[in-house]
Amino acid sequence: MRELSCLVMPIDLPVKALETGESSGWLRGARDTTDHVFVVSGLLLSTEDKVFSQFGDRSFAHHVFLIGRRPDRLLPWVVVRPGFARALAQGAISEVSELCSWLTATLPLEEILDEHLFLCCIETGIPAPMTSFILACAGTNGDSDTVLPLPIEWVGEGAEPGKRLDGLLPLDQLRTKQAVVVGLGSGGGFVALELAAAGVGTLHLVDPDRLRTVNLFRHVCGEQDLGRSKVYAVADLIRQHQLSTDVHSHPKDVIEWVDQFRSFVDDADIVVGATDTAESRQLLNYVCVTMGTPLVLAGTYDSARIGEIIRVFPRRTACYECTRMALREAGGLIPDPDRTSRGIPYGAQTLMNEPTPAPGTRTDVAMVAAMQSRVAVMTLLDPEATGAGWLPRDYLAWGATRTQQFSEPFVFDYPFTVKFLTISRRIDCPVCGDLPDVLYEVDIEKSYASILESLEG
Repeated sequence: MRELSCLVMPIDLPVKALETGESSGWLRGARDTTDHVFVVSGLLLSTEDKVFSQFGDRSFAHHVFLIGRRPDRLLPWVVVRPGFARALAQGAISEVSELCSWLTATLPLEEILDEHLFLCCIETGIPAPMTSFILACAGTNGDSDTVLPLPIEWVGEGAEPGKRLDGLLPLDQLRTKQAVVVGLGSGGGFVALELAAAGVGTLHLVDPDRLRTVNLFRHVCGEQDLGRSKVYAVADLIRQHQLSTDVHSHPKDVIEWVDQFRSFVDDADIVVGATDTAESRQLLNYVCVTMGTPLVLAGTYDSARIGEIIRVFPRRTACYECTRMALREAGGLIPDPDRTSRGIPYGAQTLMNEPTPAPGTRTDVAMVAAMQSRVAVMTLLDPEATGAGWLPRDYLAWGATRTQQFSEPFVFDYPFTVKFLTISRRIDCPVCGDLPDVLYEVDIEKSYASILESLEG
C-alpha cells in the first residue's frame, strides 16, 4: 500500500521541542503539495520565537524547498505521554478522542485537526524521545475517525544509512582506510560515491575540471552543480547521502601538482585512477610504484562497450606500463603515448584499426566504474579474513556486447563477458623493472635532479 505522506525531519528537533517546555507548537519548513512530503527546518513557538536545527542546511538542500510551499506554520507538533508510539503501532489509538487522552496538556485538538490533518507527536523523555507522524481526522456522517501512522525520515548525524551494510562488509576495517580518487568524471564520480557508500573512512578527490552541461547526462551530479568544480560537487553529493566518509577535495591537475599529490598518496591505502589521458595514468602508475601504494586503473574503448581494470601491487604485479607493453606486443593496442586530449572522457584510447569513437553510454560507463569500485574495495580488505573475495588475475577486460573485430583480450563471444588475463612484471619495464646491480644503491631521482641542476648552471 502506498504511504499517503512522509515527514523529513532533522534528528535533533524532537529534543529541542521538549527543551522549550511547551506542550505544542509548529514545525517550519516546506511542503510538496503534489507528493505530500513535509520537510522540516525548525520550530515555531507560541511566542513566535523560532528554534533552528543544526542540520537545517540539509533540509534547505532538499528538493522540496526548491519546488514546494514554505509556510511558517508547516504542521503542528504536540507532546504526548511515553508509550504513544507503541500504542499507535498496536492499533490501540484509532479515534481522535483516544488521541486526545495521550496529550500532556489540554489542547483544542479537534480545532487544530479541522485545519491540519497531519500531526507530529513527540513523547516525553530526553535524550531520545520517540516521535510519530500521523494523519488524524474526525469521522463525519457516521463514519469512523481516522488515525493513521506515517513514516518519518531523519536527517543528520545518527541517522546511520549504512546499517544495511552490517554483515556484508567489515565496516570497522573500511573506516580506517584512506583512498585517493583521481579523475571525477562520469566514472570517477561514480567510484567516489560507491567507495563512500561502502564505508571507506577517508577520500581524497583530485580533478581540475568543472561540471559542464555536456557532462550531465552521464555524471552522478546534476544541474544544480553546473559550473562547480567536480571535486566539490561530488563531495557534497556524498554528504547529501549522509555518508560518514571524511572527504578532502583538491581541484588540481595531478600532472602539475605532483609534489603535493605524493604527500597524501604516502598515507593512502589505495589510489583509484579514473582519468582520461595516457599521460595522467602513466604518472599515477609511476608515483604509486615508487611509493608502494596499490593502484586500480580503469579505462574504456569502443564507445565504452569495452572496459578494462588494471590492479597494480607495486613490485609484486605488472604495473600499468608492463601491461601496455604486453598488449602492444600482442597487437591489442596501437601505441598512443602522446594522446592528452581532455575533450573525450571515455573511448579516448585507440584500439587496433579503431577510429576515434564517440563517448560511451551512461550504462556502459557505470558498469566499468562499478567493477572498478568493487576491485578497489576488495583490494583494501584481506580476502581470506573478511570474505571480500579475490581476483584470479590483476587484469580484466569486459565486453558489453559481442565483439570480434579486435585482437585479444578484446574479443568477446557473448555480451557481459569478463576475461582475466595473466600479465607478468617485465624486467625491461622502465617503471617497475629490475635495475642493474650497479644501480641498486643509487638514488635515481636525486641523481637526476643533480644532473639537471648542473646542466642549468
